[in-house]
This record gives sequence, C-alpha cells and structure tokens, in this order.
Amino acid sequence: MSQSHGHDKPLHDSIAFEHELEVHDSWFRHDTHEPHHQQAHGGTDAWGIIAFMLATLILVVVTAFVTYYGAFEPLMRQSLEQAEAHPVNADFATARAAAVARFNSYEWADPARGLVSVPLDVAKQLQLKEQLSLGARR
Repeated sequence: MSQSHGHDKPLHDSIAFEHELEVHDSWFRHDTHEPHHQQAHGGTDAWGIIAFMLATLILVVVTAFVTYYGAFEPLMRQSLEQAEAHPVNADFATARAAAVARFNSYEWADPARGLVSVPLDVAKQLQLKEQLSLGARR
C-alpha cells in the first residue's frame, strides 16, 4: 500500500499527515458557546505592551544621559583642561613658524648654481605652466 500520490511520498504518509493536521486544527475550532478566539487562547494586554515600550524608552534615555554626562562629558572636559595646561611645545611652534615662513618666501637655495627657493603657491603655478606648455608641444 505504498502508492504514490503525485509526489514521491507514499500514500500512508499523506494520510497520517492529514490526520495530524486535522487534530492540530481542532484546537483552533470553537463552539458557539465558547468565548471569542483571542480570549479562549490568551488575550493580548495592550496596556502591558505600551508599558513595556515606555519602560524600554525611559531606560534607553536614562542610559544615554548617564553615559554622556557621567562618562563622556567629564573625559572631554579633562582632556580640554590638560590641553590648555600644556600648550604646544615651544620648539615645535618655533619650527612650524620657520617652515611656514620658508614656504611663503623667496630665498637663495644655491647661489653658486643660481637656484632660488620660491613660495609654494608660486612653485605650483610655475610647474603647472611648464606641464601645460609641454603638453601643447606634443
């Protein structure tokens, strides 16, 4: 009695499945004297769900507030106070000012060979003109 029922499963498996499905579905069926479906199988407490959502929202807000004002903000304040208390190293500031002045001024790089150091912006413009003139020759 293992006839095929359009699929590769034997017929008796199909009958057993239909029986199990019928038994399962009977749990969902109600007589007219029984209460409404939701009440018979457990109601949904809308106020409980709303209370849970509000409690979760409050927890998230309180956690964010405590994290910001309890940890992040004091660390940032401490970091700023330390930065103000220890200004940039004077040697670094002097070296930086000298480099900026050098990049923005003309000076002899090698007078014997006739090499001049020009400001960075001027050097960029000269290099661009040179590249454009080489490209126009080709």
